[in-house]
Amino acid sequence: MAGVFKITDLEARKRAVIEQSELYRQSLRYEIDNLRLHATSVRRKATWLTLTPLWPLVPSLLTAFVKKKRPTSNTKFRWLSAALAGWQLYQKVARFAPGIFSRSRRARVRDEHAEGRI
Repeated sequence: MAGVFKITDLEARKRAVIEQSELYRQSLRYEIDNLRLHATSVRRKATWLTLTPLWPLVPSLLTAFVKKKRPTSNTKFRWLSAALAGWQLYQKVARFAPGIFSRSRRARVRDEHAEGRI
């Protein structure tokens, strides 16, 4: 009789362990799904940081604000360097946003028709 009680006790513990492991499996599945969702949201938020084409401009802008200004006596050199920096900035930005700095073909044709050139 004692052997029967031991077997039923072992079977009950076995069932309890199986149920507990099933609960752990389900919670692990939920945690993995949660991590996947979190990873996709982080990827969506981080894409603008990694794909922003204007990152090369950041160091020059930061140094412009942080760097101490030296007194310059040559204003022509200052204007020339400002014009060169502006031209370089224009070329970098115009590459990524050509529609901002140029008029569309349709608008040019419309203006030419209005002026009577065509």
